[in-house]
Amino acid sequence: MSDALWFAEGFTNYYTNLILCRTGLISEENYLNRVEIELNAVWNAPGINHRSPIEMSYQAPFVDAAQSVDPVNKENTFVSYYT
Repeated sequence: MSDALWFAEGFTNYYTNLILCRTGLISEENYLNRVEIELNAVWNAPGINHRSPIEMSYQAPFVDAAQSVDPVNKENTFVSYYT
């Protein structure tokens, strides 16, 4: 587990869209729309009030593949570390 997964995935996600824009594969307007959507997804997620980005990184095994034996309320307590 890494406490920097949120940074690494966010960095990758940010530069993916930026490269598409800079190469002309998507318009600047499209790029800004994508950034807006991703920022809104994070800022409006209820999970932002429950865990820090580092704590979200620690949740990766349970979000991506593993099964948790404890009941979870992921919809309200988790924000994707990709964004």
